[in-house]
Amino acid sequence: VANQYFPDAHLTEADILADWAGIRPLIYTGRGGPSDISRAHWIRSPEPGWIDVAGGKLTTYRLMAEQVVDEVGRHLGRRLPPCRTAHLPLLESAEEARWSGILPPPVSAEAVQYFCQHEWTYHLDDLMLRRTGWHYYLPDPARTAQEAACWLAQQLGWTAQQQQAELAHYRETLPKPWAPSPGTTFEP
Repeated sequence: VANQYFPDAHLTEADILADWAGIRPLIYTGRGGPSDISRAHWIRSPEPGWIDVAGGKLTTYRLMAEQVVDEVGRHLGRRLPPCRTAHLPLLESAEEARWSGILPPPVSAEAVQYFCQHEWTYHLDDLMLRRTGWHYYLPDPARTAQEAACWLAQQLGWTAQQQQAELAHYRETLPKPWAPSPGTTFEP
């Protein structure tokens, strides 16, 4: 997508250092630094048929959504039923929790199948580092990576060469432990 908007950049996957899902447009007033920006939100309609939502905190997204739906109802001239979002559970069903809980899912072909079919997993490093956290939580992630690469190969139709390339790429992209530069001192 970035190359569509910035064609002269010629970006590749190797250029990606980190990623973040979502954008949170805070309301800048022109005063102070980034940490001084209010996390309050506003909802406005600058012209008919258009609603802007800005600001807010990650913990108030449900309130913001409720207020946006109320605003849409007003614009449509409709009286909507009372919002139920405050009464709906925040946590997923037990089935979803097997795959998206705080702790990593059990190492299994079934887990790999789930992540390929429902989470768009196409690479071993994505599976090990981001989707499952197996790299961080298991005592022998190298062995798990071997096993997971076999399951990914079955799911995605990889050749033996593709499987080996994914294992090599996973090893190359492992997070490196942070260490200060020689001579760095820390003040208490």
